Parts: sequence; structure tokens; C-alpha cells
Amino acid sequence: KSRTDCLRKGAARSFHPIAGPQSGISGEALNNTIPAVLDDPAQTSPLNHFSFAPASRNEYLCETKRTPLLKHTLDIEYDFDFVLLGISCHEKDYRISWALREKLGFDLCRGEDIVISNRKPGEDGSFAVFESLNEDNDSGIYLVANRSESSFLIPEQRAFDYFLLAKGGYDKQDQEFMLKKTREIPFVLTAFSIDPNSLKSKQNLIF
Repeated sequence: KSRTDCLRKGAARSFHPIAGPQSGISGEALNNTIPAVLDDPAQTSPLNHFSFAPASRNEYLCETKRTPLLKHTLDIEYDFDFVLLGISCHEKDYRISWALREKLGFDLCRGEDIVISNRKPGEDGSFAVFESLNEDNDSGIYLVANRSESSFLIPEQRAFDYFLLAKGGYDKQDQEFMLKKTREIPFVLTAFSIDPNSLKSKQNLIF
């Protein structure tokens, strides 16, 4: 038998869920619809939205056509073009903040801590932040702790206790001046300039 004959003969019992008590379409109505649709595919009918696939030798199931979902990946590129100094210092954060304020003239105030969630339980870290913001030119100076009780903000730079970030409008000359003044602080053991793009965990400095 041809596919068309099978469809016409078994329509009332072979299609689900078009025909049945829950669909509101009787088998007789479906039998009357199928021949017209098969003879004229362009005819408007609910069956035009369905395709037929064999369930057994003489029966066919009705399956809806599904359009594959399109997946879009959003790539966000952050700007790491800022001045970054690594500072080795065993003093408390408020002391180094005060010393930098005296040397550089920045009014550093306690800001919101950076919280980093790690995959391993018990290794989440909270890192102190002191900041001096200039809303007029969208710039800011940040003193960020590199150590928490159980982890590091930048694990590949464990030698440093703090980072000094200058974002927005600061150039190489500003970096050299900040480095010079930071090294003048008596309890600062050492300080170095760091290229943010060289850091594996540089995304932790975006806040």
C-alpha cells in the first residue's frame, strides 16, 4: 500500500494527539481532512504544521516540527589599561592606606570588599578595598588587599600583600611617580610595577 492509502485508512486511530477525546477533533473529522490535505498540500489545515513518521508497519505518528534553538555567545572584553603596583608590606591595611594618603595625597576611604567565590569549599575570600574616586573625570585610586584568611586575590602574585590600582587617565609618568613615593614609605618592604595583562587572574581586579 502507498503512504497515502495508509494515512487515509488509519487516520482516526493512527494520529496523536490530533484526534482523540482531549483534542476536540474527532476521528471522522480528521478522516475528512486528511484526503483534502494530501491531494492539495497548499490547503490550509492544522496538519500542515505536522510531519509523519512511521510508528509500525501500518501506523503513523504525528510529530511537531521543531526549529532548533539558536545559541549566541556573548564575549565581554574588559579594559585592563590601568596602573598597577604590587606592594609587600606586613602592616595592617589602614596603616598602609594612611601612609599612601600622606605620600600621594589621595583621600583613601574604606570601600566595599571584593568577595571571590572559589570552587573548593572553605576557600572563598573577602579582600579589603580602600578607594579615592574622582567622579569629574571618572578616575579612581584603589588599595586592594591580596590576602584573605584562606586565599589570595591574585594567587600568582603571593609575594605582594597589597595592590595599588590607578584607573582612568593615568600614564607611565604617573606610574613612576606613584612607585617612587610608595617605596619611600618606611614599612614598605618592596614595591613593583605590574602589567595587568600578564596576570592569569586579572579578572579579579575588575570591580
